[in-house]
Amino acid sequence: MAPDSASLLSAAVDLHNRGDLDGAQALYWKILAGDPIHFNALHLLGVSKCQQGRHAEGSWFIGRALEQRPDEPGARYNLGLALLDMHRPAAAIVEFDRTLAARPDHALAWVSRGDAMQTDGRFEDAVHSYKRAVAVRPGLAVALGNICKALLALGRPAEALEILEDALSKGADRGAALLGIGRAQQALGRLAEARASFGAACAADPDAAEPRWAWAIAALPDLQGDASDVAASRQTFADAIDALSDWYDADPDGRRDRTALAWPFYLAYQARNNVALLQRFGALLDRCMDRWRAVEKLPPMTPARDGPIRVGIVSAQLHSHSVWHAIVRGWFAHFDPSRIALHGFHLGSQSDSETTWAASRAAGFTAGRRPLRDWVAAIQAFRPEVLIYPAIGMDNLSANLAALRLAPVQMASWGHPETTGIPNIDCYISAEAFEPPDAEAAYSEELIRLPGLGVAYRPPSIVPRAPDFGALGIDPSRPIVLCPGTPFKYPADQDAVPIALVRRVPTAQLVFFHAKNNMPLSSRLEQRLIAAFATEGLDFSAHAKFVPFQNMESFYGLLRRADVCLDTMGFSGFNLAMHALENGVPFVAYEGAFMRGRLGSGILRLMGLDEMVATGDADFVSIAARSIEDSEYNEAIRSRIASAVAGSYDDRRAVGVLQEEIIRRARPWRK
Repeated sequence: MAPDSASLLSAAVDLHNRGDLDGAQALYWKILAGDPIHFNALHLLGVSKCQQGRHAEGSWFIGRALEQRPDEPGARYNLGLALLDMHRPAAAIVEFDRTLAARPDHALAWVSRGDAMQTDGRFEDAVHSYKRAVAVRPGLAVALGNICKALLALGRPAEALEILEDALSKGADRGAALLGIGRAQQALGRLAEARASFGAACAADPDAAEPRWAWAIAALPDLQGDASDVAASRQTFADAIDALSDWYDADPDGRRDRTALAWPFYLAYQARNNVALLQRFGALLDRCMDRWRAVEKLPPMTPARDGPIRVGIVSAQLHSHSVWHAIVRGWFAHFDPSRIALHGFHLGSQSDSETTWAASRAAGFTAGRRPLRDWVAAIQAFRPEVLIYPAIGMDNLSANLAALRLAPVQMASWGHPETTGIPNIDCYISAEAFEPPDAEAAYSEELIRLPGLGVAYRPPSIVPRAPDFGALGIDPSRPIVLCPGTPFKYPADQDAVPIALVRRVPTAQLVFFHAKNNMPLSSRLEQRLIAAFATEGLDFSAHAKFVPFQNMESFYGLLRRADVCLDTMGFSGFNLAMHALENGVPFVAYEGAFMRGRLGSGILRLMGLDEMVATGDADFVSIAARSIEDSEYNEAIRSRIASAVAGSYDDRRAVGVLQEEIIRRARPWRK
């Protein structure tokens, strides 16, 4: 290597390490002008472009470097990272495997291989990779954190707890190990222990933000207790918000991580008006992100002022997911591209044929792993006039982006059916069918009531599979009552409802479902119901059972053989109601006080099936019992469902009204 190239490379690396990527790239180009196949310049130029979010370019330059040195493990590893960030996990795994063939002690390559396996849905393989990383470097914090996440995704918190406690005893990074221990205890329902572990993690690293957010959120249980338990958890959560706010106030230099690292997801499953609590949480998030904006020196938003209105859909659910099917797909299908330029920002790790279809319908589409700063850059490059966040609360990243105000008009919708409390969300997209007359009192945003169901829903193409009743332990000669809600939708103060139903109809079989990849949560609900039945002198196993989570084909098969399907009370299920009605099964809904408790009832009322809507516990039991006992009534309801259900599909009118609302709100910014 010529001396001038060596000095240029040294200077470039220095700039690169200090974060001046543009300056470093200028020097890499100078080296390449004299030596177009200079390995280090090509490799590091590619790495720097990846760090700027330009992964396609970056991977090309790294590939050129590898043409010179095909077995260089560092470049192979960086190419794998680029491919993973481009949402190509299978190709990334190939590069990580080649890296590890040359360097089996490359702990970070084992971690990244695990990340790629998780993205590819191969959680068991991911756990294996993380275990190899821990074997190479027992105290590696990122490996401990990721193995915990993978095992929790598999529903194996006890195993995660054992691994993390062992790592802690062997001198692993104390903060990382305690954080993982707390998450495992939380998944096991041991909230007091979890908060103690999170508190110990805070003590281990007083400036770490993640355990403090985890400590605050762990005030809210995943399985709701009775009214007094709910009230206590709400007060504990309110106090935790204040404590978290005080912690940030004690950081005048702004050194602490300001991005929100958790969202109070389970608050929505408490059938209370949450607007005051979420406004307090949203105000804290707003302050944090304002500080982050200042530190990052974000440029001001520059919305476009010509052509179709630029609308960004920011979501981790732009794939086959309940949020996508219920709400978002209709926007991609029916917004007029001559008036709305739609850009999808897919924050999630999963992609499928629906993701590909969404990209084909959009003016632009951005996907792949990237940090918050790069997502901000991608959104700002689109210059949106309107951003829609369909499911704030389902992930942390969308909440952080929403709090930053990256468009003049920002909207939320009911993918997680609850107000956001975020000051920079201007309006909330809901529907006339779902909202009570006084709904505004439950929202921090301006409420938009779209006509009907407010969505252009289309039923999925599912071929039902006949159930194997023997394998499931269901007696087909007895009435089958499906109770398919996820466990956290069943609060303890409603345990009396299934008990009253089996007293009324002793032959009925209540069929509950284990949560997908969360057996501990399902088991806790099952044990609670067994105890509640026993208190009333009833044998749970004689009247009810839990069956494994079913894929859609098998679930549709069960629906078609069921006598009745029961909604969850207080937090309804839109997709559940539609799936039941698509299969012609009588569906009993409970009309709650808030939109999230009125999804099923709204659908039924719109279809003219008001008599299937309950407004109280006794009413719910009576409607369900009649649907089971009166075969003529059951058949009449099925006939009415068959006549009415198609009228609820593909409501382009609702999408059209939303489109005009978007244009109306964006128009002032074009003056």
